[in-house]
Amino acid sequence: QGLELLGILMAHQAPQVGVLPIQWRRLEQTLTHPLPVLSELLGQGMQQGMQQGTSLRQQLDQLRGEERDLRVKAHVQELALKLLGTVPGDDENFLAFGLDSLMSIQLANRLSMSLGIALPSTLAFTYETLGRLVHYLIERLADGVPAERPLPAPSSAAPLTDWSLQLYNQRECYLWHEAAANKACVHIPHCVYIHSPVESWRLEKALQTLVDRHTALRTVYMRQGDDLLQRILPAQRVDFAAVAVGKQPWSSAVGPILADAREPFDLAQGPVLRGRLYSRADDDHLFLLVVHHIAADATALSVLVGELWDMYGALAEGSEPVLPAVRADWADFVRWQHELLQGAEGERLRRYWQSQMHGELPQLALPTDFPRPAQDSHHGHPYIFALEERLTESLRQLAQREGCTLYMVLMAGFQLLLHAYTRQRDLLVAAHVANRSDLIFADVVGYLADTFPIRVQIPEDATFQSVLHQVQRTILAAMEHQGLPMRLLAERLGAVVEPSQTVLCQVWFTLLPLRLFQESGALFQVGAGSIERGGLVLEASELLPAWLGAWYDLEMILTEGESVVFGTLVYKTDLFVESTVRQMIADYRALLERIVAEPGQAVAALGVVEV
Repeated sequence: QGLELLGILMAHQAPQVGVLPIQWRRLEQTLTHPLPVLSELLGQGMQQGMQQGTSLRQQLDQLRGEERDLRVKAHVQELALKLLGTVPGDDENFLAFGLDSLMSIQLANRLSMSLGIALPSTLAFTYETLGRLVHYLIERLADGVPAERPLPAPSSAAPLTDWSLQLYNQRECYLWHEAAANKACVHIPHCVYIHSPVESWRLEKALQTLVDRHTALRTVYMRQGDDLLQRILPAQRVDFAAVAVGKQPWSSAVGPILADAREPFDLAQGPVLRGRLYSRADDDHLFLLVVHHIAADATALSVLVGELWDMYGALAEGSEPVLPAVRADWADFVRWQHELLQGAEGERLRRYWQSQMHGELPQLALPTDFPRPAQDSHHGHPYIFALEERLTESLRQLAQREGCTLYMVLMAGFQLLLHAYTRQRDLLVAAHVANRSDLIFADVVGYLADTFPIRVQIPEDATFQSVLHQVQRTILAAMEHQGLPMRLLAERLGAVVEPSQTVLCQVWFTLLPLRLFQESGALFQVGAGSIERGGLVLEASELLPAWLGAWYDLEMILTEGESVVFGTLVYKTDLFVESTVRQMIADYRALLERIVAEPGQAVAALGVVEV
């Protein structure tokens, strides 16, 4: 069969691909005088066959001494190259090569999976050089840690075709969908220009494949008394339309496009995803993808968009799209979180977070332009800015000198900005967490993300450096205790939360790596240039705002590019006018300039702003 397949493939003039299981040893015994190409294949196949079905941990268990140590080091170097783009020397700090919190989590996940040992998310911060990390891993393996994977594995049970309880973060989305005047605040819009010919039927087929592939995209929701429920449908047709907008400029067509982005979803019937292709000419299109937040988050959007363009490209080449098998699905994550919260790990997380939220919780007293309305509409508007290249580089250098990440420096600066505006010394800011600490859930499409409260206390004699290292300790500890939904924490603390309000915090902060979206083709940031995916030329569109509402009073979303930090401050228009937010960003930039000039100065001497 293998020789027949090879003959068929070689008979074609055009490049062909064929896949067939091969028993390499049997093939070697069958062919007495193989062709050179088969000899080369045999050599590769025999080597791979020796390792096939054998995990790295099993291979390491068969090695001893220096040979085993070198194999561990080579594996760490391989992962470092994938994550950092280079291999640090044994004594070089990972932070010097751009390590961030997301990379640390990814490194710990991959090492946990390959070595079969439980590892902390902060692994690369604790063992900050390649040499120290390799030494630690060798010691852990020498302790005789069992090779079984210690983390919860996804269930192989049937999909959740019966009604089950929504997760805590989903309940928040559902309640906002019910109560908010601006229901688009829980929509995730993705809008890109396409500067090349597009076949709309192929785009529709690719979108339908996404719905068939990911159960979160065909899940429906309902309320039964006080219970908020969800159920996965066996099948659902995608909502897609191709719309010709004529020769008018894109700016003149924004009205109906924005209306499509804001159109409320019917959560009881679905679908929770819609796609629209607007066309001005054969090579001038705008593609809009809108997903309800109850079914996706930023990571899920990146996965969806990447798979969408991969499938479109395959269809355009006349072949059926082939995607990696889904390792775990939304239903698996739902079961896993229920089990986690009911077990010992859930109790450990509850104890930690309740200890962090001791005493009276601070309510941020930001000065606003308008009194807070009785009912939160969640209307919001984004203010776009950027930290220029010189300041970005200075902030990165400061982070390296202090043994911190850029995220920690920017978070500490933001906390001090809030301190300057409110004069409060006890501050709570919600920090975004992907909530994918188990690698098997890294590519799951669904709303896995959550927040954890970063509480910072600023004494009268505080310096920026002391605040920065307090933020560092708090974030690293939070990374080690992620997984407890913030809404559940609020309930445990007895915090009264109105259906349309956020819990515990009024301000939200995150820093996202631009590479996460560029690699998939999501093109998260306007001005980041164009890329080619699936045979299409894509460019981020400024036509629609990336945020159609506001959850928090203020949402600081920073995106780290290659040389600059892009920023968006989303604000509730019920509370603030744009000029106030513009001044706030000017104050934040001025504060960061003072910090990089003299990071050891007292907070009281920063002289940021007089409110």
